[in-house]
Amino acid sequence: MPLLALFILVVFAEIATFIAVGKAIGVLATLALLALSLIGGLMLVRVLGLDALRRAEASLARGESPAGAVFDAACVALAGVLLALPGFLSDIVALCLLVRPLRKWMGSMLWHRLQASPNVRVWTHQGGATVVEGDYVEIVEGRALSPPRPGRGDDVTR
Repeated sequence: MPLLALFILVVFAEIATFIAVGKAIGVLATLALLALSLIGGLMLVRVLGLDALRRAEASLARGESPAGAVFDAACVALAGVLLALPGFLSDIVALCLLVRPLRKWMGSMLWHRLQASPNVRVWTHQGGATVVEGDYVEIVEGRALSPPRPGRGDDVTR
């Protein structure tokens, strides 16, 4: 329910922003600005997304973990989705996701939270690869199922 309330709040905020911008610069200028942000933003996402994928590929070729580059690519993809949605607030969030220093900061904050979690264990595997191990619960049709137990044939060999 809180997610639905947040979604409704964001929709109302976008509508209010449309109205305010429309009153300030006019309807046609508002629509032109939205079209310009969509086209320009998606072109920028295309360039940055390809760059992030190339960096992930290069880190894999060097035998390093591509986690940072994959996180960058995910942020750029999310920015592309937000830019495709009509709205000025979503465009602002998308532009923030496209700024590399902000992505690095968000990635480091997420990484530190992940490491501090009691359900996650992080270590370096031989060869320098970082391994993150954690617990999970599979949810099917609203019911939580227990995770697979070792020895049943569905575990991962270490």
